[in-house]
Amino acid sequence: MNKFLSVLFFILITNFWIIQTQCPIGTTLNSQGECQCNTAGKYLDIDLAETLNALDADISSYTNIISDLFDFDGGETGNCILLGQDGTNDFNGNFLMTNLQYDFISYSQKTIVQSADLGGKKYFTAKFPGLFVFVGQINIETFAIHGDTGISGSGTKDGGELSATINGISYKGFFTRIFEADNMPSINHLIIVEDNGSLENLYTFNTSDDNHSVKNLQNVPWLVYLTFGTWDNTGGTCVDDSILQQLMTTFLSSTLQKSDCTRSCPSACNTCISYFSCRECISSKYLDGNECKGTYFYCQ
Repeated sequence: MNKFLSVLFFILITNFWIIQTQCPIGTTLNSQGECQCNTAGKYLDIDLAETLNALDADISSYTNIISDLFDFDGGETGNCILLGQDGTNDFNGNFLMTNLQYDFISYSQKTIVQSADLGGKKYFTAKFPGLFVFVGQINIETFAIHGDTGISGSGTKDGGELSATINGISYKGFFTRIFEADNMPSINHLIIVEDNGSLENLYTFNTSDDNHSVKNLQNVPWLVYLTFGTWDNTGGTCVDDSILQQLMTTFLSSTLQKSDCTRSCPSACNTCISYFSCRECISSKYLDGNECKGTYFYCQ
């Protein structure tokens, strides 16, 4: 009896954390107490390199959707963009931050890099004519955009949320838009994530600030952010919800490339399982080769 109780106690202690933790999106708790990847297109993570290739190859799918797209200055390097239509560069915004608050996220212009602000995860940014894109793997609670629009009280700012379900996975798109401001293009944000059921979209109605954030991103494995302006030679036009929905659906159905379980495992391993802490592979090495943060795969 004592031996039985000792074994039971060991099992409870070593597995206590996973009993208390909800499996991430795209995984299901199996009978062994492991978060295992679901079948039929429900994967855990995003393939940044393949997503960048798909975006680069078909950027016209986005630019053709948006009428009166404005080609703003900046967005390739640094950490902010400029949007003044008359050459004055009134807008000094698009500073990207997270709740970890190490620094503003630097633009990488089609290079995949790592950031402490994302919990040690990787990301890329890409500037195309009129369109700025951020795609990142994340281990954060909040993603935020900050800045000064250069608008002095004119125009209108609003926001909202969009929904989409593709291959059985639910997604949310959170947007803000500033339009009809004096001598300024519109300013539009669209943040796309998997829906974990507790996401919160926060923004002010003040047209002079670029502030916009999404909170409660726990267990959300990746995030996409698009920003762009429109200008019809008289002012910044209002981008309709249907256009934002098209952008979101295009990214999710055409550009987004996910990593499946098999490709995430080294060839020496048989099955890839998602865990909330690092587990050793057959080779006795952690799969990522580095420290343990967020959700990682181990091999069985």
